[in-house]
Amino acid sequence: MPADGFLYVWLVNKLKGILGNQSVLFPLLAYLFVFLQAVLLNTFVNKHKMFTKPNYLIGFLYIVLTALCKEWWVFSSALLINTAIIPVWDNLIGLYKSQKAKSTIFTTGIVIGICSFFYFPAIAFFLLLLVSILILRPFNLPEWITGIIGLLMPYYFLFSISFLKDSWDIHQFLPIPKWGGVILPYDKWFIVLIIFLAISLILGVYYLLESMNRLAIHSRKAWNLVFYYFIITITLPFLSSSSNLLFFLLAIPPLAAAIANFLFYPQNRVLPNVLAIGFVVYVLFLNFR
Repeated sequence: MPADGFLYVWLVNKLKGILGNQSVLFPLLAYLFVFLQAVLLNTFVNKHKMFTKPNYLIGFLYIVLTALCKEWWVFSSALLINTAIIPVWDNLIGLYKSQKAKSTIFTTGIVIGICSFFYFPAIAFFLLLLVSILILRPFNLPEWITGIIGLLMPYYFLFSISFLKDSWDIHQFLPIPKWGGVILPYDKWFIVLIIFLAISLILGVYYLLESMNRLAIHSRKAWNLVFYYFIITITLPFLSSSSNLLFFLLAIPPLAAAIANFLFYPQNRVLPNVLAIGFVVYVLFLNFR
């Protein structure tokens, strides 16, 4: 895709050379990455006690939500970035009590810089790092500078190697983001899905706000980061030349976390069960229609 970064293009070409152009291993890799991300996301949410009791709802929702759109089933740059950003989000939450904050911030900056080689607008995740430092740490200028240095480190080595190899092409490495609309499928079932997701998100946020006073301060700050995580990821697809829904995959982790509140907290289980069954039925319908 035009929005894919040079490192992702290079990786796919290498894998095609090893696995073959039409290898069934690409879908298998995609499923393995989705499963790994679901396990990591669920583990981190339980680790930071973001619910009153440990549960597996977020892992379940993440797998189901990624199956709701055909663009989210494939091996892609967005899928690889999610694998890196979910652990980054966990590390950022840990800044609240971290004794080695500079090391975490520096490493996070490097990871975000490398992610931008797979999909350049992913550099916007640096805003999530800055917000995390702002709300989780007392102001410390060296920590902010450390994050910037970490972000620039991959670019320093990239430009140095390119200069030494006399292959300098800044437009190849730094594509200019273009704000544009995302073309949504003209499909009544897709519209039903969007309405279903919107209602689920609103109900999830409602139950989250109701339960906030039962959570520890650390857990509340974790949910604050989920909010900023969602805001950043929902805008990224509009900063690329992609016209489909692929890069909305980056917003699925925080979306799954928010909706999970609606499955977890209500005393009356009828509506949450209907929601869960509805998602599964839609996935089956999408695969067999």
